[in-house]
Amino acid sequence: MEKTGSFMRGKGYVLRADPSDWLLEEENPVVRFWALRDLVGASRREVEAARKSAIRGEIVSEVFRQQKAEGHWENRHNMHVPHYRATIYRLSLLGDLGLRAEDARVIKGIEAVLQTQRDDGGFPGHDPRRCAYGPYDVGLVVRFMHQFGLGDDPRVEKAYGWIKENQTPEGGWVGEKGECNPTPGGCLNGTANVLWGLATSGEFVGKRVAKRGIEYLTKSMQSPRLQYARQLSYPQFWNFWIDDIKLAEIFIGIGVNTRNGTLRRCLENILSLQGEDGRWLEQKGNFPDRYLQRFFPRRGQQSKWVTAKAMIVLRRAHVKNPHFTDIRQSGFT
Repeated sequence: MEKTGSFMRGKGYVLRADPSDWLLEEENPVVRFWALRDLVGASRREVEAARKSAIRGEIVSEVFRQQKAEGHWENRHNMHVPHYRATIYRLSLLGDLGLRAEDARVIKGIEAVLQTQRDDGGFPGHDPRRCAYGPYDVGLVVRFMHQFGLGDDPRVEKAYGWIKENQTPEGGWVGEKGECNPTPGGCLNGTANVLWGLATSGEFVGKRVAKRGIEYLTKSMQSPRLQYARQLSYPQFWNFWIDDIKLAEIFIGIGVNTRNGTLRRCLENILSLQGEDGRWLEQKGNFPDRYLQRFFPRRGQQSKWVTAKAMIVLRRAHVKNPHFTDIRQSGFT
C-alpha cells in the first residue's frame, strides 16, 4: 500500500509530517475508509471492506436512530430546518460516510426530500416566506445524490435545469430575494453549495455555468469581511462561511487550474495550518447537534476528520499539478 508521503517526494516537501498512519487507525472507521480510498492506493477489495465497516459504525447507527418512519428527520414539512439536524443535513452527512442507495433507509430519506422538488427542478428555501427557492439545498441534493450513486436519476437532471435557468447575470444564485448577498448577484453560501454539487458530479468541468459560478465565487471571496470565518471544520456543511478545504474541493472539482490565485491561496492556507505532527485542528467547533457532537472534536482539538479532508484535497491538487507543491517560496515548508 502506498503511503501519502509519495506526494511529498521530489521538488516540494510541503507537509510538515505524514499523518497517514494516524488516519488509518481503526478508532475512526470512516476516516480509515477515506484514507484507504483517497490517499494510500489501497486495493478495491480493501476499500470496500473499510466502507462496510464504516457504515456499521456508531455514527451511522445514531443518524438512523433519529430517522422517522416516513423517511425524514425532524421536520416533516421542511427538509432544511432545524439547522444541522433536518433531512438535508442528515443525508449530506450520510453521503460522506460511505452510504449508498442500496440501503433502504437512505432511499426513504431521499424520497422525502425529492417530494419537495418543484416542477422546474428547484427546491424550497429554508423559510418559504422569504425564500421561494433554496440554492443552498439544491447544491446539497445534487451532491449527495451523486455520492449515493444516483447521479443519473432524472430528478438530478431537473435540478441541473433549475441551476442553469436561475443563474444570475453576475454568475451566482439567490434564494432570499437578494437580501442575503455579500456581493451583488448572488448568495455566497447558496452559490458555493450549487458549485459543490456540480463539482461532485464531474460533469461540469469547463462548462459555462460552472465557469461563471467560479468567477462570482472568486469575486465574493475577495471581500475582507469573509476572511475571519474561513476556519477548517468538519462537517463542512455547517460552516456557513465556507472553509478553504471546501473551496478547494469546489475549484478542483470544477477543473480550475491549481495556478489560479484563489485556489492557490486556499491550498497555502490549508498547508500553513498543519501542525508539526502532521495533524490539523478543528477550528470552528463545537458541532452544534447534541446527538452527534460526541463524534466530532471540540474546537482546538486535533481532528482526524479535518486532517483527512485536508490531505485528500492536497493530494487531488498535486495530481492536477505536481508543481503546486513547490510552495516554499511562500514560506511554507
